[in-house]
Amino acid sequence: MMINEEKRTNNYVELVGTISGGFSYSHEVYLERFLNFSVNVKRYSGVADSIPCLVSERLIRPEFQKGVRVELEGEFRSYNIPEGGLQLYLFVKC
Repeated sequence: MMINEEKRTNNYVELVGTISGGFSYSHEVYLERFLNFSVNVKRYSGVADSIPCLVSERLIRPEFQKGVRVELEGEFRSYNIPEGGLQLYLFVKC
């Protein structure tokens, strides 16, 4: 698959995994609500990593439920935690 230039330069991610919990409110920007959730992604070893995700409420589909396998696209982003450290997460775009 060929990735276009925009995706290649903006931390583009394709993620396939299982939603591991419910959605929780994160924040609101210009009347658009954003929600947190996690996706479990299995490694070849069988161990699963839990990937934190952030999504606009308007992009959530009815099938987004705990235990459902999803395919997501977005950007890998980070923000500084006030107590120190860095939080990495997937900013879901579709």
